[in-house]
Amino acid sequence: MRILLLFLVISFCSGCAVLFGNIKPSAKKSDDYKVLDLSQLSSTWVLISNSEDLSNPESLDTSDIAYQSKKDSSIISLNSICQNSHNKISNMEYFSNQLFHGIINQRQKNIRPLKVSGTSAIETTLTGELNKKTVKLRAIIIKQKECIFDLLYISTPKSFQTNEKVFEKFSNSLKL
Repeated sequence: MRILLLFLVISFCSGCAVLFGNIKPSAKKSDDYKVLDLSQLSSTWVLISNSEDLSNPESLDTSDIAYQSKKDSSIISLNSICQNSHNKISNMEYFSNQLFHGIINQRQKNIRPLKVSGTSAIETTLTGELNKKTVKLRAIIIKQKECIFDLLYISTPKSFQTNEKVFEKFSNSLKL
């Protein structure tokens, strides 16, 4: 299960390049945010990815930050990508659909608007299949100027409720 979830992080959280198509050289990560360190919240959460030098072009291929639960291998991550072309897209569902493009047999899909850090956002929760394994995901997509932030929670359907409150605390802690 851990290998599957690590694959999910690599597939869905690697710098949004996979999510939003080819990244132009003008693309960069945002360094203008703060978010809760889950490893400080509980020893259950382990830091598995941290782009320390967000100005480095190679950081586009990794999550800004990602944590994995020791108990059930669930993953919570934050990714950012900033580029001028994002200003042209105002439909938040476009970014959500791009994020879940590789998930097949999507079902129980719920989409709702919300605010995070005082900014309009969209939350999508769904169950689907990746590599013939059933997963449940929740993503919060935030667009601020030319930057897109996605907060992602990935788990098995059986374990999903276990860490929903942790993901809520993580997403509510985001300060843009």
